[in-house]
Amino acid sequence: MTDAEQREVARQFVNRWMHKGKEDEHGRSYWIDLLSNVLGMNNVTERVDFEKKVIVNGHTKRIDAYIPETSVIIEQKSLGIALDQKLHNSGDIDLTPYEQAKRYNDHLPYDERARWIVTSNFSEIWIYDMNVRVPEPLKISLMELQNKYSLLDFLVKKEVKKISNEMEVSIKAGDIVGLIYDAFYKQYRISDVTKNEACLQWM
Repeated sequence: MTDAEQREVARQFVNRWMHKGKEDEHGRSYWIDLLSNVLGMNNVTERVDFEKKVIVNGHTKRIDAYIPETSVIIEQKSLGIALDQKLHNSGDIDLTPYEQAKRYNDHLPYDERARWIVTSNFSEIWIYDMNVRVPEPLKISLMELQNKYSLLDFLVKKEVKKISNEMEVSIKAGDIVGLIYDAFYKQYRISDVTKNEACLQWM
């Protein structure tokens, strides 16, 4: 996909997922949609291990989604649940979504452990770089996705080693293109194909 095409499918994704998101009912569909339609991953259901089993203190738990190729653990929560909120888990432990994912990660075989941990509540995606001694989340809201989708490249590209300042600069430049794109779209209401061609000319 071109940048303009990817921006457009990201916009469509945002519109599809605005104001909805139940963990059990929609979690898998949300990630299949994002990985396939926005990030261009083929055969998502064959390459992503949904509900991956992990044994924690003798009990079987399930990781919401695990991407072996890029070593990513995803912990999904329902819309409206704060991603820094401690929730009661089995075993009488209160954990944030990140702490829950890290607990699962700590019990995986060494060669399966996460390079990245992602938490989401449908309206936000928080990214933790597990190569950092004390990971701090990089936060992307659903409404920002049209301009910040490239920050999620690590989900599908093993060669991404860090989310760098250079990427942020590139995204800020993309924000400007996005503003032009949105203004053009609102004024002229042209077809998707024509919009993409116009964006390509600007870029």
